[in-house]
Amino acid sequence: MNRSQRFRIYAPTSIFQAPDFAQIKKALQTVFRNLPSLTGIYERKIKKDKDTFVHFVIVEFFTKKDGDAALALNIPGTESKFQIINERSQLADLVNASAKTQDSSNSTSGSTTSPAPVPKIHNDFADRKAIRQEQDKRTVKVLDIPLNFNSADITAAMSSYGTVKSVRLYTKNTWQQAFVLFEEEDSANKF
Repeated sequence: MNRSQRFRIYAPTSIFQAPDFAQIKKALQTVFRNLPSLTGIYERKIKKDKDTFVHFVIVEFFTKKDGDAALALNIPGTESKFQIINERSQLADLVNASAKTQDSSNSTSGSTTSPAPVPKIHNDFADRKAIRQEQDKRTVKVLDIPLNFNSADITAAMSSYGTVKSVRLYTKNTWQQAFVLFEEEDSANKF
C-alpha cells in the first residue's frame, strides 16, 4: 500500500470526553468498525509554546469512500465532526494560528500587531497522484553539478528560465543532482 494513497482526518483530543488516548482509540475503532479501509488511529502532539502541547487524533483510511463516510459521522459524545488533513504542516499551522490569536487578544489595544495567519481548511481529500503528476511536468533534473554549489546557486542559475519554486539537491558520488520545480510548466518545457 502506498502511503500517499491514505486519507487522513483529524480532531483535537480536547473534544473527546474520554480521559486518555487509549479510550479514545477504542471508541473510534467501535465507531469506524464498518469502514474496512481503516489503517490506523494515532495521536500527534504539536508544540504550542515552550511548555504546552496541543494533542490531535489522526485517523487514516486507504479508500476515499471510507474517509468521506468517516467525515459524515459525529465524534463520539459530541456534535463535532472530523476535519480533513492533507499536509503535514496543517496541524502546526492550526496551532500557531490559535497561539497568535490568543497573543493578539492578550496584548494591549494600542499596539499594532499583524493579524494571525489563517490555517488551511480542506474541503476534500488531496489527489496526491494528480498533484505529483502536475509537479513532474514542472520539474527539471539537473545532472553533474559540482559539490561546491548549493541550492541558492542552482536557484540563481535556473531563475533565468522562469520562477523557481523549489530545489532539491542530492549528492551522488563526486557530483550533485538537483530537481528544480518551476512555477510554470512552460519554464520546464524549455529543457
